[in-house]
Amino acid sequence: MSLRSLFDICIRFPESVCFLLDSEIANLIGAKNYLDESISAKIQAEVIFRRWLYRETPSEKNLSERLHQISEIRTASDLCKFNPPESDELGIALKTKLYNFLDADGIIPVVRRKQSFPLSFELIKSQRVEVIDSHGIKHAKWTESVSSIKSDDFTGWTVKLHCALPDMIESDQAESFCPCGDSFHLPVFMALRRELGHMEFNPLEVIFTGSLSEGRLCKVDGVDAKRAMAGRMGAKLFLAPQQPRDSSRVSSLPLHISIQDVEKKIIEILGEKGLSNLDWRKCCERMKSLDKDVHYGMIPLKTSALPRVERYEAVFRESEELEDQLLDALMLKSLIYCETGDTVRSIELNKECKTIARRKKLHEKYYGLAIHHLVNLTDCGKFAEAEDFSGKYLSVSQMKREIGNNAQLHKLLMQLNGTLGQLYLYGAMAGQFGKSAMKKSLSHIEEALGIAMTHDENIYEICKDTNYLHLWYAINKFDSKDENDAYENALKQISSLENGDEKLKNLSYLYRQKWFGAYRNFLLTGKIPEWRKESIYGIPDLRNAEGWTLSMVLKYKGAFLATEGHRDDACKTFESSMEILSKHEECILNRLDGMTVAVQAWRSLRGSRHDAFAEECHKSALEFFERKDILEHYKFASAWRDYLSGRCKSDPQIGYQY
Repeated sequence: MSLRSLFDICIRFPESVCFLLDSEIANLIGAKNYLDESISAKIQAEVIFRRWLYRETPSEKNLSERLHQISEIRTASDLCKFNPPESDELGIALKTKLYNFLDADGIIPVVRRKQSFPLSFELIKSQRVEVIDSHGIKHAKWTESVSSIKSDDFTGWTVKLHCALPDMIESDQAESFCPCGDSFHLPVFMALRRELGHMEFNPLEVIFTGSLSEGRLCKVDGVDAKRAMAGRMGAKLFLAPQQPRDSSRVSSLPLHISIQDVEKKIIEILGEKGLSNLDWRKCCERMKSLDKDVHYGMIPLKTSALPRVERYEAVFRESEELEDQLLDALMLKSLIYCETGDTVRSIELNKECKTIARRKKLHEKYYGLAIHHLVNLTDCGKFAEAEDFSGKYLSVSQMKREIGNNAQLHKLLMQLNGTLGQLYLYGAMAGQFGKSAMKKSLSHIEEALGIAMTHDENIYEICKDTNYLHLWYAINKFDSKDENDAYENALKQISSLENGDEKLKNLSYLYRQKWFGAYRNFLLTGKIPEWRKESIYGIPDLRNAEGWTLSMVLKYKGAFLATEGHRDDACKTFESSMEILSKHEECILNRLDGMTVAVQAWRSLRGSRHDAFAEECHKSALEFFERKDILEHYKFASAWRDYLSGRCKSDPQIGYQY
């Protein structure tokens, strides 16, 4: 490429110098006096970066001095040793380049004119699946390519490349610098699996290339150049489809194996070469990130969070000195079991955690675990047992003595009051408590909201508690001014959330509550609400909470349609509700909810031309109770079974919270 063309590219796309050949960079360095100072700084930074990466010595004296300043830097945390002043354009450009590389989630080897370059990238949680450059410009072809890969891992992630995409270069300027081809699939897929906790490796030590098509691994071009680049940068392993094992740094991956087998093979190779070690410090670091993701609903719990926490748990169990870290892992694991409906395992783990916390006098963790146990008992419908447990082990005065009047106490009291609010609300609905329980419930919910707004001031907690407050009014004062005001207040709080996923989740819960209030009122009075008013009765998003909120709304809607005489539409609605839950049958609470949908479908459609479907629903609902542990652990289960078998005519749905 002519020097003039190189100048033009550098002027228009200074962040694309990473795609220049070594010879082209050398030509530009020789003519740097003809370039703007900031552009010249980026070119020199690229030279120094390459010499640092490849452990080579530059011929220019001033660049050698710069290289010496960063010679000891090998991790992102080491960059604290390199602090150029803001006026030092070269130093700032170099530090940015180093940080992007050292903090990268992965490396894509890209090839231009038989020379390969390491293109670093990061993964960003997003509702869109796309590939963008450092300015947010979409790489259209790569976005289309990655969207076609048959793997749920890519859903909800954006790949941000650490470069600018010069896709507007005219054709007469030799060639486009925009990276192309599908060999970026495997590096991105492996980075995602690492981010999701399914494997562990240093992304700067293990270099991948490979395409994924129709769920299988395919060969790519430029492998020799990419292998040479990996060796030049000192990578410990280069993995490509069907490359011979001609050195300890190169391993082959069989062509056309499935995505699942690709992962298994790579884990096997990493293990053989000792590149998959996960030490306890790294586990602690990843636990913090995982804990945040779980609490704010950022990742799938069953398929992603649980395998990750189990890996960290195994590492922490290797030493008695890591018991505090083990406790954190077990607490998170217990929470995941609770959230995914495996209440029995959650209770077992919770018991082990409380024993450790009490023995080590970790009061804050102990009371947090006790509150979590209260949640489990409430979910199981064991309301009287939960109330007794709260009285014995969750004394507020004792909590204050052992913890002190601090932020952690306020957080625990907020959680305790929120949980007690639900306990008395659901217990009163189920008929296990007297009339005064409903007043207790409201008092506790208002207390939780007051603490959230006064002490915690966490908008996520405020949204949660305003939702609970609306639920109370939806159940007790449906369609009243109080209920409508509570709904509008909750809606206002949710609208202030910046996190899209959290906003979606809270909105789905609120919509479900509005429908539930109407449904329960319908069961008690026979009155059908004006449910077709979309401004009042919103529909939960299917992407939220594995769809259970939408499934429940469809149950309520099906009952309304059938009562109105629209049984064909009702039948389709019930089928849609059950289909959503059937995709997540590993969660026992989803199966429990699915049983209640089947019961409502049976009641609404029997005796109509959909009688066969109704009887099928009745049969499947009864089969749910063939598991003995259902009746043993869920207090309300026997009422549903007796109703279905004809032993009892009392409708269990009136006392059920979903």
